[in-house]
Amino acid sequence: IFRGIAFIMHRFFCDIPNISLQEIIIDDKSQLHHMRDVLRLRHNDTVVLLDGEGGEYICQIADIDKKQAELKIINKTIYNKKDLRIHLTIACAIPKNSKIDFIVEKLTELCVENIILLLTDRTQIRPKDASMKISKLEKISIEALKQSNAKFLPEIEFMEFRNLLKTAKDFDLALIANLGKDTVVLRKILEKISKGNILLAIGPEGDFSPREIELTKKSGFISVSLGSAILKVDTAVIAATGFIKLYFSQDYADI
Repeated sequence: IFRGIAFIMHRFFCDIPNISLQEIIIDDKSQLHHMRDVLRLRHNDTVVLLDGEGGEYICQIADIDKKQAELKIINKTIYNKKDLRIHLTIACAIPKNSKIDFIVEKLTELCVENIILLLTDRTQIRPKDASMKISKLEKISIEALKQSNAKFLPEIEFMEFRNLLKTAKDFDLALIANLGKDTVVLRKILEKISKGNILLAIGPEGDFSPREIELTKKSGFISVSLGSAILKVDTAVIAATGFIKLYFSQDYADI
């Protein structure tokens, strides 16, 4: 019953250190402002709290003021990533303008576990302050988590292409989407597995360079095609991720 009710409740994010056995403290200014001043929630109102690591808490507001809100836990559900048959990491070449914000938002909604922002030969945008940019993207991800039915915050990082090559061995399936002739249709590759860790790399405008594609082959990546259309980075990322998630939708039915 509680899980059904949770879909229609207001959802907020809470940090793990603020969660005790029976109580959760909300002291983040933006979360508190939204709860108290925007939604005008008060004593005894019921809300859902997410910790970004699989915890979903149905809580009742015990006290709320300008500094913090105290919430009593009345029910909790803990989801475990280990229970998922498919784990998805998306490595996406950094796009132009603000598309990176859009991509992180949508990948969070699609329950991607790790987001790698890739620096490639043809990447035109390079972050001046990676840590500051990641901090901003994490806030975007939190908002997406609250508004969707996602349970886990993805880990976000910037990575040089050469370091991506070293990660292929850590996955059961490492894929690189590109426009080359020597590619396999994505669906045909997915048909061969039923569980495991999947890495999918999406290139920049103009695709990965021939040098990069050749290096991925030597590192164990499989070149896949997303179809005959030439897609922009943000379109390719959302289309490919959505396809993979739908293909294995039975594995995420409860997530």
